Amino acid sequence: MSEFIDKLMSKDRPLWQRLLLWLVIIFLLFNTVGVALFFVFEIFGRYFGKLFVLILAGATLAIPIWRWHLKNVLQTWGNPSVSVFTRREYPATGGYLFDVQPARATRTPAIFLFAVGVFFLFSFILISSVWFYILSLIFIGVGCSFVLPGARYRKPARVSVSKQGIEGNDFSLPLASIAEIKVIHNGLVVAEDPIMPGPNGVPVSSMLGRHWGHRQAERDYCVEIRAEGNSEPYILAGGLTLESATALVSDIIKTKDEMSTPLS
Repeated sequence: MSEFIDKLMSKDRPLWQRLLLWLVIIFLLFNTVGVALFFVFEIFGRYFGKLFVLILAGATLAIPIWRWHLKNVLQTWGNPSVSVFTRREYPATGGYLFDVQPARATRTPAIFLFAVGVFFLFSFILISSVWFYILSLIFIGVGCSFVLPGARYRKPARVSVSKQGIEGNDFSLPLASIAEIKVIHNGLVVAEDPIMPGPNGVPVSSMLGRHWGHRQAERDYCVEIRAEGNSEPYILAGGLTLESATALVSDIIKTKDEMSTPLS
């Protein structure tokens, strides 16, 4: 989104052209999505009335929460801004257990966008105006664009390392079959090209978008593990900050090597 705005508001374009482009985009959205919503609302609203409004509002919240993993973002909303993990002995396997807590998603500007979007959604329920529904979609959609990348793995993880192998939330691999354990970035990607605000640069809104995007991207690292002869890796933990993810990989590898060493 930030990269798109940067290109759209490029300093190479004159002001009148940038304004015209935005007017064209708004016009197209309201004459495609808006007309389609009016058509659907008119047909179903006529026969189902308030029930249709409630179903539509419920689906608007349910789809991102359960289908697009927004629930993981909400469940970790109170976590610190940095991820943490602890290692402890695990008598059940004779090895060690790593408990990993992800960093929370950045709250700004998502919390403001979600609040305004939910306000318009409730207004839509009360007044049944499709315009309020369109506005709620815009604000909730933009808010989701900040926090949904990487949301699938932003949840607490438990990793067991023992002589039997490494076991995560949804996999188990023998020690001898493990090819690599590494840190990857699996979330919001922000362009690194330098941008400058001002009359000859980009709008301040683009600068803020880039700043908020970087804050989110710093909390979107994952640790993945791959078995030999298999190109598809498994995710050990996600929603991590880089320092925590790097330390987690180092400790897991050390523990793996310790478990692999035969007793003399």
